[in-house]
Amino acid sequence: DDAPARAEVPAQDLLNHKHLETLRSVGILEKVLPEALRSTRGQIDQLQDPITRRDVETTRQLLHSLIGVCGNMGSHALHQRLRALYAQLVEHHEWPLEGWHQELVALHARTASAVQEAYLQQG
Repeated sequence: DDAPARAEVPAQDLLNHKHLETLRSVGILEKVLPEALRSTRGQIDQLQDPITRRDVETTRQLLHSLIGVCGNMGSHALHQRLRALYAQLVEHHEWPLEGWHQELVALHARTASAVQEAYLQQG
């Protein structure tokens, strides 16, 4: 099973630093990132029910929203993984394999830690 290995994204690939620096330069980084992190974590949990029920449209909508928010908040690895899940579902008509939720939760936690460390603890 290669799912756990897939979740181990190198730390330097977790964030889109160029995008995050742009958010910082326009003065909105500290305002938007904490809420975006909370929101995306909640949406990851919301995916469990529609995936279990095989509700394609709700799953597609949630994935689409997550992809956008993760891209906008500079969460590069999470954005890429969600795009892959979206393509798997929408283009290839395949449901995520067992362990997808734990993988996303772990990747989100690593992303949140990296964001906190690099961008939100500075004064």
